[in-house]
Amino acid sequence: MRHAFAFGLMLMCVAGPLLAETSKKPSPNALIEFKRHLADKAPCTSARKKWMRHYAPYTRQLRTTNGRGRLLFNSVLTKMHAAGLPSEYALIPFVESHYVPSARSALGPAGLWQFTARTARHHGLKVGGKQDERMNPNRSTDAAIKYLRYLHRKFKGHTESVLMAFNAGEGRLIASRRKHGRKLSGITHVYPDKVTAISCNVLQQTR
Repeated sequence: MRHAFAFGLMLMCVAGPLLAETSKKPSPNALIEFKRHLADKAPCTSARKKWMRHYAPYTRQLRTTNGRGRLLFNSVLTKMHAAGLPSEYALIPFVESHYVPSARSALGPAGLWQFTARTARHHGLKVGGKQDERMNPNRSTDAAIKYLRYLHRKFKGHTESVLMAFNAGEGRLIASRRKHGRKLSGITHVYPDKVTAISCNVLQQTR
């Protein structure tokens, strides 16, 4: 799950059929539920302005009550809460794909959650031939939640560890914490900071 995207700025270009499959209308209480299910109840106290500025153009789409970006976000958020997971995990697609289901990386990962083909198949998605379920926001979100539930249990609900493991892989994260373990990339280290900043943006830009 890397961040070199091979796509243009398609912030509001969620495909119609995919959106229809994902959600039909926004939940009026979505933002209330977002705040209620945050692991960090006050993200703005520690959010880094650098990352807030970086992700602000992408979180602004949530200002439009019936906008496609907000519909998709509401759907992901609802599924995350139904799975008993914190709101922070619904922000991962902002980091991975800027919440664009059709995003493709030049390095191979694709879709809303930027799964590699191997990871996608491991979590039950079909990738091959003319079918790539990574590009289906509904199916890929279900697979991401399955993986996040696993990580959430494995790291005993420690949100920062889950976010870093999602980015780097749980094996690499665990190995890095052992003596003489392989160091993690800078991208992985700042991953939780990015999510915290996005969380603050969501709270501020959707009032």
